[in-house]
Amino acid sequence: MLRKTQFFMVLLAVALVAVMPLSCSKKDVHLADYDRLQEGASTKDDVIRIYGKPKFTLRTMDGGETWSYDRDHSGDFVDRNYVFKFHFDRHGRLIEKSYFLSKWP
Repeated sequence: MLRKTQFFMVLLAVALVAVMPLSCSKKDVHLADYDRLQEGASTKDDVIRIYGKPKFTLRTMDGGETWSYDRDHSGDFVDRNYVFKFHFDRHGRLIEKSYFLSKWP
């Protein structure tokens, strides 16, 4: 019986070690998507292809738009999430992008 218990404990430990990098890599996925978008080259269509429709949009005085998205840090509800902002010129070209990690109190 002791051998069975030890076997399952080792199996559980191996499984946890194998799964941990997957749960920690969500953050990198969001930033990898963000890094694929290039100021001066990417367009609204490129952003929509990666992020979908924006959560918020704001028209600017120069005829452009600012879009924002928020993405959960881990894929599950947690107290932190990314906020991505993209500013486009009047032709729909990405001219500025930024992000920050927000944290609930």
